[in-house]
Amino acid sequence: MNLHNNDQWSVTKFGIGQPVLRSEDPVLLRGEGRFTDDVSLPRQAYAVIVRSRHAHGILRGIATDAARQMKGVLGIYTAADLAGYGTLKCIVPFKNRDGSEMKKPPRHALATDKVRYVGDPVVIVVAETLLQAKDAAEAVELDIEPLNAITDPEEAAQPGAPEQPGMAAQPGAPADPQQRPDGQRRRRNAE
Repeated sequence: MNLHNNDQWSVTKFGIGQPVLRSEDPVLLRGEGRFTDDVSLPRQAYAVIVRSRHAHGILRGIATDAARQMKGVLGIYTAADLAGYGTLKCIVPFKNRDGSEMKKPPRHALATDKVRYVGDPVVIVVAETLLQAKDAAEAVELDIEPLNAITDPEEAAQPGAPEQPGMAAQPGAPADPQQRPDGQRRRRNAE
């Protein structure tokens, strides 16, 4: 390797696919790691998140009354309870390739009116013990009207495919998803 060629040296030293030395491994392999689950404080509470089982759907209702009455439950929170906090913020000023501002659709901590993927968080249950939180989370009932979900990226890119609110194409983007900004068509690897 020629150390006088700084560009080549930086690619081989810091390039994609290069191994990264992990300083944490010896501690973890000896069983000496410390995790948040290892911490136990007086009056500590536990949270369990109730998540969507549907890839796409309209959130019609959330029944929490039974869960609220269970032993040890300290609180149950839905998007309505967190509305005063606003949406999640992105403080990093990302830009698109052309230098324009990246689109930042609003992201709520919990699903508001729709679930958009399997595992979308809908409710947070807080209780005195982990088992109490898990039991209360199982007592929460979600009323979700399933909608069609597209799981194939090529199908999702076709004209007329359903769009997620706030996820529409950037202004000035070509109507044809295979059309590149320079006028050329995108090619599939198989072609």
